[in-house]
Amino acid sequence: MKLRTLEEYLKEKRERQNRLDRSNYCTKCAVSLADSGACAAQKCILDLVAIKKLNAVARNLRAAPP
Repeated sequence: MKLRTLEEYLKEKRERQNRLDRSNYCTKCAVSLADSGACAAQKCILDLVAIKKLNAVARNLRAAPP
């Protein structure tokens, strides 16, 4: 396994992000964008909603008396 320096990692990440930005893909989930510019699969938005719901459930469980 090749070990990379932080600079190499950041450079590769920036290049990958630039490729996604130039192409017609969602930068969060890499799904092809529709003509409207919205993520066609809405995958990244659904992931965020699911995370928010899980966090709310966890808050409720912590707040509930034993």
